[in-house]
Amino acid sequence: MSSTTNTTKQPKDQRSETTITNLIKELTNQKILIYGAYGYTGELVCEILQKLKVDKKHFVIGGRSTDKLEKLKSKHGLNFDTVTFSLDGKEKEIDDIFKKHQFNAVLNCAGPFQYTARPMIKACIRNGSHYLDITGEFNIFEYVHANPKLSEKAAKASIALIPGVGFDVVPSDCLAKHVADAYQQKYGETAHQLDLAFIGKGKPVMSHGTKKTMFEGFTSGASPTRLNGKIVSVPYASFIKEIPFEPNNMTKKTRSMSIPWGDISTAYHTTNIPNVQVYLGGVAPGAFATWLMRNWFFKTFLSILFSVPGVVSLGKKMIEWGTQRGPNEDERHGTTQYLYGEATNKDNTKKVVRQLEVAEGYHLTSESALTATLLCALAKQQGSGSLTPSQAFGKDYILSFSKSNLHVPSKL
Repeated sequence: MSSTTNTTKQPKDQRSETTITNLIKELTNQKILIYGAYGYTGELVCEILQKLKVDKKHFVIGGRSTDKLEKLKSKHGLNFDTVTFSLDGKEKEIDDIFKKHQFNAVLNCAGPFQYTARPMIKACIRNGSHYLDITGEFNIFEYVHANPKLSEKAAKASIALIPGVGFDVVPSDCLAKHVADAYQQKYGETAHQLDLAFIGKGKPVMSHGTKKTMFEGFTSGASPTRLNGKIVSVPYASFIKEIPFEPNNMTKKTRSMSIPWGDISTAYHTTNIPNVQVYLGGVAPGAFATWLMRNWFFKTFLSILFSVPGVVSLGKKMIEWGTQRGPNEDERHGTTQYLYGEATNKDNTKKVVRQLEVAEGYHLTSESALTATLLCALAKQQGSGSLTPSQAFGKDYILSFSKSNLHVPSKL
C-alpha cells in the first residue's frame, strides 16, 4: 500500500493583521503616543504601522533622543510627528506635550520600566490618556494592581492602566484566566495553586532590554514568588518542576526552574488564586548548581558583589557590547512559544491543565501591544482603573493573534 504526502498549501494565518487593520480603520480623530519607539520592540511596532501605511495623524513617536527618533524615521520611511522628552524632567514640560497632542493612549516601550513606568503613569492620569506598556517587571505590576488609590485616580480620569500588554504577560494572563475558570467550573471552588510555565522552541533570542531587566533582577540575590497571597523572596531555583509543554502530550516533560516573572503579580490579581509560581522550561540547573543558588552564602556573595560601585552598570554595558540587539526576522518567524497552565487544590488531588502555543515573543509583543493600545484609544477596553490584560480585553484576547492556539489535554 503506497502512501502520499499532503502538499496542499495551508492558508496563511492572518488573524493578527486582520485584527490590527480593522481597528485602524475605526480610527477617526484618535491619537497615540509610542514612547521609546527606537527601542527593539518599539521599532517592531513602527514597522507594522509603516507596512499598513497608517495615517500620520493617528500616531506620534517619542523618546529621550531626537537623533535616534530621526534615524528611526529615516530607516523606515516614517512620516509621524516626533516628541522628545525625558521622564525625569519637569512635569509641566511633559504636560505641555500631552496637551498639545491630546493623546488618547500611550504605549510605553522604554525599559527598564522601573525607571519609566511610574512617571509616565502619573502623566497619563494628569492628562487623561490610557497607559499601556510592555513590562514584565513584577514590581511595576504590583505598583499598578496592588495600589487601590492609584486605580481610583485612573478611574476618576476615565482611563485604564494596563502594564504588560506584550508577551509579558498577555498569553500567560489569558491562560491563567482560562485555567482558573475551568477549575472553578469543574470543582466549584477557587484553586489553591496556579503554576504557569513557558519555553521557546526554535531560535529564541532575548533583546538587550529584556537581558538588562533580568540582570538587574538577578543582582537582588533573591527570586520573588507568590505564596499565600503575598509576594515573598525565596532563593533562586527554589522550585523545580517537570512540565509537559507540547500540546496534548502529557508524557514528554521538560525540567523547568522557577523565575520571578510578572505573573506572580498579574495572575494573582486576575484569578485570586493565592499561590502562583512561574517556570522557565529548559534552563533548570543540575544538583550542585541548584544547591549553590539556594545557598545563603551565594546570596550574600551576590549582594556584596553587586553593591560595588560600577559593577551593575558594567554588566549592562557588557550586555550591549557582547550580544545582538534582539532576534532577527528569521529567528522571530522560526520560533514558537509554548505555555503551560495548571491549577490544583492544596493536596494536589484536583487538577486542571491547559496548554497554549503562540508566536515568538517579540513578534507577538509588537502585535498584541499595538492592538491593545488601539483598543484603548477607541475606548473598547472593559472598564477603567488598574486592569490586567485579560480583565481589559477578555481571556480569549490571545486568540486574536496568528499562531495562537489553546489546547485542552485529553489525558492528565
